[in-house]
Amino acid sequence: MNKKVIFWGVMILLALSLLVACNNDDNEETTSSSKPPTAQEVLRDEPDADIFQIKGIIYQTGIEWANHVKVTKNKKIGIIKETSKSKFKDGTASKLPPNTDIFSTNEQDILIVEENGEVKKYVALSEG
Repeated sequence: MNKKVIFWGVMILLALSLLVACNNDDNEETTSSSKPPTAQEVLRDEPDADIFQIKGIIYQTGIEWANHVKVTKNKKIGIIKETSKSKFKDGTASKLPPNTDIFSTNEQDILIVEENGEVKKYVALSEG
């Protein structure tokens, strides 16, 4: 009797092992989501990045393709409140001084800032 129990126990374990080994997970769909980068992530990758945050979105200047986009200044949408490289919230910039005005443009995802007579284009950083 004892040998029969051991035999059938081993057979069941082998059958289960075979079923598990043949299980095909390729039919399962996987989804991944990506979120916009944080200021800390941008500055970790580019310590000298010129960025600011407004409405929870990080904007960065020095993006090559933006230099070729013609924009028109619309209305003032915000102001830089503080300069920091560690604690970011809306109104924080890595380089721009406090009281710098931020303007919307006719192009989606591009804002402009006028600093010392120079217009700088800032592009919204979407997915990281």
